Amino acid sequence: MLALASASMGFATAPVARAGAPRAASVRMETLADLESLANELNPVVGYWDPLQLHTLNLWGQGESATIGWLRESEIKHGRIAMAGFVGYIVHSADIRMGGMAPDVAAIPTGLTAPEVWDAMPDIAKWQIIVFCGILDTWRENKVVLEAEGQTHYMKGGKPGYFPTFDLVREQPAAFFR
Repeated sequence: MLALASASMGFATAPVARAGAPRAASVRMETLADLESLANELNPVVGYWDPLQLHTLNLWGQGESATIGWLRESEIKHGRIAMAGFVGYIVHSADIRMGGMAPDVAAIPTGLTAPEVWDAMPDIAKWQIIVFCGILDTWRENKVVLEAEGQTHYMKGGKPGYFPTFDLVREQPAAFFR
């Protein structure tokens, strides 16, 4: 009996020290020196490379740090779009269809290339995709939503690539429409 008791103790997990609540990162604008340091740390072979001198732009009169924040955010956003586009291309090329689609969308024939699938889609389905992406982008840029989560805009020192949760809609739906 004692052998069984000690055997079962071998499956018990060790107690884990509980970390404190995560603190919000402080607002910090990035400079060209920060970019050069990060580039050399991540890829010492290439290092910092900006042949178009984009960091020198003063987008919307906000300064170098805001321009760097905007450029980093746009790079992340375009990378996400490219990844979603790649998955969509593969799904359509493989003739994968979701069940329970609207009759107009379900009527799209199989065996088409991905661009032909887009052309065969009804206009309302295309607009649903475009409007949904626009809503997500508007949600990402909304100052009220960012402040509710203790974040700031990426052009004001916030974290590039951060996407807020939808907790505000559930907890305070009227706050979004102020």
